[in-house]
Amino acid sequence: MRHPLISFCAAVTLLVTATFAHASTVIDFDTLSGVNASSFTTYTEGGYTVALSLGNFMVGTNFGNPVPDIYSSAGTVTLTKNDAGDFNFLGVDLANARSTPEQYTISGFLGSTLIFQDSGSVTGTGVFNAYDTGFSADQLSSLTIALSGDGQANIDNIGVNPGATSPAPEPGTLLLVASGLAAAAGSVRRRLAR
Repeated sequence: MRHPLISFCAAVTLLVTATFAHASTVIDFDTLSGVNASSFTTYTEGGYTVALSLGNFMVGTNFGNPVPDIYSSAGTVTLTKNDAGDFNFLGVDLANARSTPEQYTISGFLGSTLIFQDSGSVTGTGVFNAYDTGFSADQLSSLTIALSGDGQANIDNIGVNPGATSPAPEPGTLLLVASGLAAAAGSVRRRLAR
C-alpha cells in the first residue's frame, strides 16, 4: 500500500504542474524561406500559423531581430493556432528602418468578437522595440497585425501562450487546496496508524 504522504506530494505536484504548464511560444520566423523582398504568404512555427490576409508582406533577410522577419508598408497578417484552439498574445517586436513613421494596429479576436485593439506608430529608428501588450490574459482565437502609412515596418518575435481553459488560481486558492489535501492525508495517516 502506498504511503499517504507520497500520495499527498503526488497530488500537489500534479495540481501545480497542471496550473502552470502553459509553455509560451515565440514565432521568430527562423525557418522562413525566401530571398529578401520576396513575397510572404504563410508561415507555420510552434503550432501557430501567420498568414497574409490583406495587402502585401515581404520576407526580410537584411534586417531582423535576428533575421529573417516579415515587413510591409500596407498589409495585414493574421495569427491563428493550428489546432483551432485559443491562445494569449504576449507581445511582438516591431521596427522601422526608414525615416517615415509607420502605423500599426493590433487586434485580438475570440471568434468574430473583437476582444482588444491597440494602435500606434513605429518610428524610424532602425531598432526593434518590443510591443508588450496589456491584454495577455485575454483568450483569443485569432490576432491581426495591420501596418499602414508611408514607411515600412518589420515584424518579428510574436509571443503567444496556449489558451487556458480556466484562469490560473490565486495563491490563496492553491493554499486552500493544499490545506485540504494535507488534512485528508493526515486523516488517512491516523487511520492507518490504528
